[in-house]
Amino acid sequence: NEFSFVAEKGTYLLDQLILRTRLKEPIFPIYYFSINSSTFRRIENNTINSTLSLAFVDDKERKTATIEINSQKTRLDTRSANFSKNVDSFLIAGTNYLRLVPETTLSLIELRLSLNCRKSSECS
Repeated sequence: NEFSFVAEKGTYLLDQLILRTRLKEPIFPIYYFSINSSTFRRIENNTINSTLSLAFVDDKERKTATIEINSQKTRLDTRSANFSKNVDSFLIAGTNYLRLVPETTLSLIELRLSLNCRKSSECS
């Protein structure tokens, strides 16, 4: 942002300026996804592992945010280009939602929720 003064003539002394702004509350998108009941049972009995993965531009800057999945919150705090977390305990059968609320600038390349079998023999 830039704040400037322009004058045609004269000398001015500006001291103890106060600038007040009215900003709207930011809107953070909500991402919806569904998990059917049979897949959810496999998550509950530890046959399937659910992992939330985020990929960022690798700028070496600190990235902080709150990740909210179905009203449960967890923290993201990293300087890495990648972040991942097991989210088995956050998920429910049916419609789920995810919201990412950044506290610093996040240049997000990819957001992915993966469901992977813990043992390939259990998911054939």
